[in-house]
Amino acid sequence: MKKSALSQKKDAGGSTHTEPLKDEEEITSSFVHLHKSPKVEREAKRLLKRFLSGDPYYSWFEKPHTLTILLLCGIGLVIFAFTREGRGDMETNTKHGIVALCLCYLFYSAAQNRDGLFVRPHPIFWRIVMGCGVLYACLLVFLLFQTAEDAWWLLNRVDSRLGIPLPERSYAENCDIYTPNDPVTSFRNVWDAVNDEFMVAHFFGWACKAILLRDWYLCNFMSILFELLEMSLQHLLPNFAECWWDHWILDVLTMNLFGIILGLRFVRYFNCTPYGWVAGVRPEMEEYNWDILKNWRRLASYVLHIPPPHPINVIRLFLWWGLGLPAAREFYQYVTDPKCKRMGSMCWIVAACAILELLLWIKYGFSKQMFTAQAPPVVVYSWIVSLSLLFVWAVYYYGIRGGTDYRKSKTQ
Repeated sequence: MKKSALSQKKDAGGSTHTEPLKDEEEITSSFVHLHKSPKVEREAKRLLKRFLSGDPYYSWFEKPHTLTILLLCGIGLVIFAFTREGRGDMETNTKHGIVALCLCYLFYSAAQNRDGLFVRPHPIFWRIVMGCGVLYACLLVFLLFQTAEDAWWLLNRVDSRLGIPLPERSYAENCDIYTPNDPVTSFRNVWDAVNDEFMVAHFFGWACKAILLRDWYLCNFMSILFELLEMSLQHLLPNFAECWWDHWILDVLTMNLFGIILGLRFVRYFNCTPYGWVAGVRPEMEEYNWDILKNWRRLASYVLHIPPPHPINVIRLFLWWGLGLPAAREFYQYVTDPKCKRMGSMCWIVAACAILELLLWIKYGFSKQMFTAQAPPVVVYSWIVSLSLLFVWAVYYYGIRGGTDYRKSKTQ
């Protein structure tokens, strides 16, 4: 008979009290010491299985129930498919059929996808996230074979607010900090910038990015790089034009910084594995940088005519975050562990979605003459100098200096 998670023990007075078994003590101490180890997920999974094996409730979730899931999926299809016959026009039935198709695939993903490195809250959760990523990649492939007009029409059939050209908004029309003649407040421009939806997006967005990247220096570096990218792309998207104090004070030094602090506190509180991207990365992986992909929301507003506050943008950001968490872990393992010869499935699907999104921007943007403005010479020369300096630093740090002893200490 398997032991339960807790045992009963009588004290000198005859009363019983609950005493943790050795397994529970082992888990408690292991989580304290393992959070700095690169093998924390595998060790945590092993210990959790040992600890939960005596609890019937948790052990039920540890067993595969593929036939049960297949039966439930079949019953649901029979109920909704046969009871709805003749109850709707072709457009409504098509939408319901697409939703049912996606749900069936997510059921399959929950039952058959392989587990990744993440085990909390449960491996089945990350299997479903992986299934959502595959569906999103398929949607991007479908849109890639449509014209811009057809894509706008399809989006408009989903929601009448979509697929309609949006009015351009510039945040740099009036950059005066002090406005004494304004009837509402003497700092009207600052007040309008603070009450914009992008301020909230900056704070929670960088909190999520800090949980994903788990590196103080990299988060702050990318926070500054993000603002530089916005300044560099102002000639293409007027929405990127902001006042200097909006870029560097409200964004970098306020909302981004506080969001990064909150995210890293979350990582420390839950004993998540910290990453050392600069110290541990292999030299040939140093040039990877996906920062420009974070501009998708504004690019989608410009190319696909999706309003920034629309739920589609919010759902997409949460999906990218859910995919990015295990993908970052797999990519970190790939670039820091010399024994790791292949990227994980989450990292693969994230890279595929990023490439597909980029192809979508290029096709729709250039087909509708949206990206025809020439970059100012100061932007071109600045990026040439910056990338040249980055290349020289990478050659010196990894080629001449030899990097760090991080990999040697991990293999010894």
